[in-house]
Amino acid sequence: MIVGGVPQDWRLQRRVFILSSENALPFVDVENPATLQALEEELSSELVSLGYTVNLDLSDVRNRDRRLSRAIAAWAYTAQDDTGEPLYSGIRYHSRVDDSKVCWAIFDGTGIRVERVHSIELDDGDLEYVCHDWRLRPY
Repeated sequence: MIVGGVPQDWRLQRRVFILSSENALPFVDVENPATLQALEEELSSELVSLGYTVNLDLSDVRNRDRRLSRAIAAWAYTAQDDTGEPLYSGIRYHSRVDDSKVCWAIFDGTGIRVERVHSIELDDGDLEYVCHDWRLRPY
């Protein structure tokens, strides 16, 4: 493998899926200040055990501490209403690497419809964009 290279085999083994949700529940938006405040209250003892002693903010949520990410995801995944039904279909957040990119963690049980599937060709615009930004060379 060439350092900085994206081998053809990598592209050939992957597909891009365009998805839509069907009757989805709300997604937890960890970028929202009200959500951060609610997470502080809901996860207060766990936050302290992880070493978070001040108000939870975006820099905490976007850091590399996977323990915090997993705690937030576990809370959202297990949250239920009074009848035991799930409250959320997933989590919405901005990429730590590129703030202009929004990521969606979709929980199982959420209805998903595949709108379109395509392979990753060498001239794929998204591949070219990423390779340019990360100084990679696709093959």
